[in-house]
Amino acid sequence: MTPQKPETKKTNPATPFLYGVFIVFFVFIMINLVASQNISPLYFQMINDEKRAAATYLTDIRKLPLFSSELLRYKNNYGQEVEREVFKIEEARRKNITKLERALKDNPSSRDLLYNLSILYREAGDDIKAGEYLKLAKEIDPNIK
Repeated sequence: MTPQKPETKKTNPATPFLYGVFIVFFVFIMINLVASQNISPLYFQMINDEKRAAATYLTDIRKLPLFSSELLRYKNNYGQEVEREVFKIEEARRKNITKLERALKDNPSSRDLLYNLSILYREAGDDIKAGEYLKLAKEIDPNIK
């Protein structure tokens, strides 16, 4: 009997390479998984930033003839929220005018109420009412300019 050589396990030379490929692939998948979880918040942040930019743009062009068509275009893209944002300042001004006029009924000789109403109406573009309220405020306090 000839002494048998202990059998040595032969490793395939491609095995380390395959392990390396598997590790690289695994790392690639993990990085993509983590990155995909961050895309959604970034996407929504970008969309919200665009809505704010659109609302600012529309507010700036309110007095121009192309406003209506631009508003319609942005409403189709972003929904009613853009229109609400554009008219938010006007809506707040209307509410303030209503509150001040209600308060003026209780105190018709309030110089401050009359003066503030004149400012709000001037900002709203109603120079006639603004002038009327300013005139009434000046009758009460001639020092108002």
